[in-house]
Amino acid sequence: MFTERSLSEPLSSVRDAHAPDAVVFDTERDFETLDPAVAEELGLRVDGLDPAEYPTEWLPADAPDQLVEYASGAFTVGAPGDGGVAWTRQTDPPLVFVKPRLTGSPDDFVDFLIAEALVEIGLDLPEHFLGFFGERYRDLDAIAGDSLGPAGTYQLATALFDAYVAVTATRCSRGGPTRIRTSTRPTRTPASG
Repeated sequence: MFTERSLSEPLSSVRDAHAPDAVVFDTERDFETLDPAVAEELGLRVDGLDPAEYPTEWLPADAPDQLVEYASGAFTVGAPGDGGVAWTRQTDPPLVFVKPRLTGSPDDFVDFLIAEALVEIGLDLPEHFLGFFGERYRDLDAIAGDSLGPAGTYQLATALFDAYVAVTATRCSRGGPTRIRTSTRPTRTPASG
């Protein structure tokens, strides 16, 4: 399922600068969310697993099933909308996954997506919007949920988080702080067991 990808010199430099321990894999099949049974296969390729787990109180009652699963503590890699490259810091070392949907894409484009993932790993931001919004996700749902519904609120949260990550990465690349300060920072609930 996973084959370690050889990196070009420029990509190796990006990895060394932002995520020196990260390993990049090509995957045999496409996925939105990596099936937990397949994800467990990664246990053989890494030194440790630390699945993300978030309080269910952060979720509205009508949260999409994929979000409920992600918050549950089941080892979940990827999310709908991740595109051709996904990454995780739930493993030691962090991992980047290049999906076969990129087959036939220009090499420079694929390299850009891998570099983007390596930079995001190095930002030390949450992997998913739930870790960013925390309990405030319910507030977003209260504001937008009636007009957008659960799936629309999920998409809005994804877009807002992606924008925050892009601004943070841009500020970091310009020598600014590695994180834009917010008035409250959500905390990650340690995984049990």
